Amino acid sequence: MVGQQDLVITGTASIGAAQFPSDGSEVEELVRKADIAMYSAKQRGGNQVRFYSDRLEDHARHRAAQRAEIHSAIDENQFMPYFQPVIDAHTDAPVGAEVLARWVHPHRGVLAPIDFLEATTALHLLDGMTGRILAQVVAELPAIRAACAGLQISVNLAPEQLRGAGTVDMILGVVGMDLSGWKFEVTETTAFGSDRSIIENLQRLRAAGAHLSLDDFGTGYSSVSRLRAFGFDEVKIDREFVMHSGDGAVPALVVAMIDMAHALGA
Repeated sequence: MVGQQDLVITGTASIGAAQFPSDGSEVEELVRKADIAMYSAKQRGGNQVRFYSDRLEDHARHRAAQRAEIHSAIDENQFMPYFQPVIDAHTDAPVGAEVLARWVHPHRGVLAPIDFLEATTALHLLDGMTGRILAQVVAELPAIRAACAGLQISVNLAPEQLRGAGTVDMILGVVGMDLSGWKFEVTETTAFGSDRSIIENLQRLRAAGAHLSLDDFGTGYSSVSRLRAFGFDEVKIDREFVMHSGDGAVPALVVAMIDMAHALGA
């Protein structure tokens, strides 16, 4: 009780269990296997019980090997920035470059994010990778802008990177406190979720001078009022609409999206 009011505290538990004697006969072995099962319960969302199995141990070994490999890749600068040009459709001149992460793997060649992003995110190593890539971009930026003055650099941010202050702190530390000339892209689902910390971190980027881009527009649950409140500088219509631009009402819908984005200041 706090003062005259009852205080109710609720919680959830992730429980891992190992069985004697099928999973082992020694205490240490059973505890280790129960621990593997517990971490599996956490990874599946928590608030549940998981029993140990050989499959869980195989998965744990694989995840440990992945962690070691990605850590090594970060330390050895195997993650590299590739630049995708952004072209002005009216002038055919380059006006920006989107930074694409690539893993230059010593044995598997150049890997795209589909091959490593999920594991990097699950292992909480995304900021380490992003920081190394941004540092390389910053080092190359003088030469890039000498060849093409005023080029804007775009970087994609995952929802996990905006749920705490750490990523924005890292960006400001690596790039600098002035983010003019930089643009950060987030998906529609990320921007318009219910997590207040995401909104606050986007506002921090904006306050530092960065432009904000709304990616995959048309796939989430945007409202005009929220679009206006965020003040995105750019809206990127999801490619599903562009790929089917010859189908029925789709071209008119795309034109309407473009007109709405312009009306909102993008």
